[in-house]
Amino acid sequence: MNHRIQLTIDSLEGKKDISFEVKKIINGGHSARDKSSVQAHIKEMEKIKIPGPKNIPTFIPLSNNMITTESTIQVQHEKTNGEIEFMLLQKEGEWYVTIGSDHSDRDLATYSIPASKQVYPNIIAPIVWPVNEVVNHWDEIEMKLWVVVNGEKELYQNGKFEEILPLNFWIRKMEELNLNKHGSAVMAGTIQTKGELKYGERIEFEMNDPVLKRKIHSFYDLFILMPAIE
Repeated sequence: MNHRIQLTIDSLEGKKDISFEVKKIINGGHSARDKSSVQAHIKEMEKIKIPGPKNIPTFIPLSNNMITTESTIQVQHEKTNGEIEFMLLQKEGEWYVTIGSDHSDRDLATYSIPASKQVYPNIIAPIVWPVNEVVNHWDEIEMKLWVVVNGEKELYQNGKFEEILPLNFWIRKMEELNLNKHGSAVMAGTIQTKGELKYGERIEFEMNDPVLKRKIHSFYDLFILMPAIE
């Protein structure tokens, strides 16, 4: 299946619009550097009957059409939500980074986590930064996610790249999986949430580079489909 998304490279040399051909997608999970954070996330999921993983971290392949920059997605019911994650994309030998949300079906996850990831796409911002411009201050990059619940915007996640396994881990893992090629994309797992799981009508997410003084901000709205007619 051919799938392309339109992106803008925002580099120190200027901006350039590109068409990115998505060939392979891997969603990482349970990838915090602090193992206590990993266990806390597992316990949070177990509260809603989502089983813990057999291996840590986890790597889930998705269909190559499961990335979008659209600002609306359609969902089956209200128990779906997003998690903030950075995404690495490889184009013609160069790595780029952006921010996004791994949107999951929490009901379906009680049956199968890979299936729950396949139902809804990874929603990413349409702007990317060259990794070579941020590699020397990688851990300092900040990321936030808000959930709009009944019209009220609530901060749901707030952290830095330093909380996730380091860049060289992901590059090495992609090489091990033979995915360090043009068209590959990897979602790198999430950070701890502030309080309980939140479900809402809009997700906003942001990546901030405090060194180069630039920011990527994006959002998407959730549209719940009508019930099935049976």
